[in-house]
Amino acid sequence: MNRTVKIALSGIICALTVVIIMLSGIITVGTFALPALAGLPLIIVVNECGIKYSVASYFISALFAFLFAPDKETALYYIMFFGYYPIVKCLAERIKNRIAHWAVKFAVFNAAMVSAFFISLFVLSVPKDSFTVFGFYVPYVFLIAGNFVFFLYDFALSSMIVMYIRKWRKRIIKKW
Repeated sequence: MNRTVKIALSGIICALTVVIIMLSGIITVGTFALPALAGLPLIIVVNECGIKYSVASYFISALFAFLFAPDKETALYYIMFFGYYPIVKCLAERIKNRIAHWAVKFAVFNAAMVSAFFISLFVLSVPKDSFTVFGFYVPYVFLIAGNFVFFLYDFALSSMIVMYIRKWRKRIIKKW
């Protein structure tokens, strides 16, 4: 693939990502699902164009998500984790030791979620009551549950990558 095609493909993926993030104005319950979905198209850029183009695509889509997303919390979760996770996954899975590459993945996830929690509280002014269930303040329970969901997300992302390479890649790349 030449440079022009890589730039065009990256631009299309950025536009698709921003459209998915902007759906947060219509699908108001998609605070976590939409950023996770918006990160998926970056798989194509990582596989076809490489790390350099995928990092550029992430930064551009993150900027537009921040500027144009109707729900800033959705944009925050995309920027803080889901947008760059396909890149981190690619780099972490190059580590031969499975325990080490899982440790890297979980460390990145937990650092991103804790940071997003504090940013949502102190910058976006999300009320503390939204982290209260039946009168108990439960952000630690959310983080533990989030780690389990993250494991499932990583497994699903791996399955999507395999499906992309086996089925969709020939169709997408043939057109370019």
